[in-house]
Amino acid sequence: RVRPCNGMELNVAKECECLRISGECMITAYNPGKQPKQYTYDKVLGQEAMQNDVFDVAGVPMVDNCMAGYNSSIFVYGQTGAGKTHTMMGELDSVAGECNDERGLAPRMIEQLFEKISEAEDAAGRDHLRYSCRCSCLEIYNETITDLLNPSLTNLAIREDQNKGVYVEGLSEKEVLNVDDVMNLMIKGHK
Repeated sequence: RVRPCNGMELNVAKECECLRISGECMITAYNPGKQPKQYTYDKVLGQEAMQNDVFDVAGVPMVDNCMAGYNSSIFVYGQTGAGKTHTMMGELDSVAGECNDERGLAPRMIEQLFEKISEAEDAAGRDHLRYSCRCSCLEIYNETITDLLNPSLTNLAIREDQNKGVYVEGLSEKEVLNVDDVMNLMIKGHK
């Protein structure tokens, strides 16, 4: 997702274009005094992309994969001010998790996940199928992993296990029963 130029960038240059989107999958990067470089991605969203566009491209497939039994992660990377938090969290109207149309990818995915869980449990009969959800929040900063639900746990290690797959050793997990539970943990972790 390409973010629009901010006020400071526009003050420095009349036109702020260091990236140009070519089609749906390519970006050309312009750096003064150097040759332009092209990069190809699965999908590129421009400055005009709305939160629901990001959800349709990235969120829906992740929730579908999760419901199919696959582990799902979204890795958000970029410098400060690049728009990571806006894309992931968006605008929350209150600490209680009431969201508006500018809510980000994470709240939208959580809403859809719990909708699909409810549909699957209803279709199978709640006595025959029950889902269990756990939530963790972590930050990787300067190659250090911190548990955002228990910030005293820092410098955690990534491990791989034949049964668990890839996991963060010592990372706290909280059982969540609904969207509000997850949103409250995300808000706690975001502080």
